[in-house]
Amino acid sequence: MFGAKQKLTIRQWNTQAGDEGGTVFTAMLNPASYSRSRSLHYTEGEDKPEAGGKDRKLKNSPAEKLDLDELVIDGTGIVDAPGGNLDVDDQIDLLRRVLIEPGGDQKVRQAVVEVVWGTLSFRGRLTSMTVKYTLFSPAGKPLRARVKLAFVAYEPPAATLAPAATVPARQVRVSGGDSLPLLCFKAYNDVSLFQAVALLNGLSSLRSLPTGMLLTLPKLG
Repeated sequence: MFGAKQKLTIRQWNTQAGDEGGTVFTAMLNPASYSRSRSLHYTEGEDKPEAGGKDRKLKNSPAEKLDLDELVIDGTGIVDAPGGNLDVDDQIDLLRRVLIEPGGDQKVRQAVVEVVWGTLSFRGRLTSMTVKYTLFSPAGKPLRARVKLAFVAYEPPAATLAPAATVPARQVRVSGGDSLPLLCFKAYNDVSLFQAVALLNGLSSLRSLPTGMLLTLPKLG
């Protein structure tokens, strides 16, 4: 009914080749929970009584974040270890290498990874890693650890728009229902350019555009 059991994996993503590559870490035990979050930041505009208050404008939307509450690494033999290696320090060292070392990706200094488990698929970079050791051998060797991880989503560098004065541009007239992201998708196949287009056209708000307005859409540079 629920399908075969799947272990959470963290594998490096090669931004240069655009595919998976490098070392893979497989969780011994799946986390009990995880959380994804994204925040929106606004600026406060001038008072507009006719609109019922201040005109709040979207300032930015930071990248999405993922928090894995806990990964248990066990070296007692109670839980099967991927590859048969029950050494807790070795498992944590492998996890660190996957999360930090860029491997064969020459475009990045810190690894970009994919966290995959069930319906979860998150591509990003590590922002924090906390390891809590909870069980030891009589000699003090760690036998169990609990690891908390936090990631921020990887966003490829956005294409840039060349200055309108030096690159041929075209103008489009806004039709009813048009939005800046929609127009950017039609023109560039990239909605992320809407803020750059707004800046080039001197738009102070990212709300719906007035019907009949002329917008300048420069070519990509």
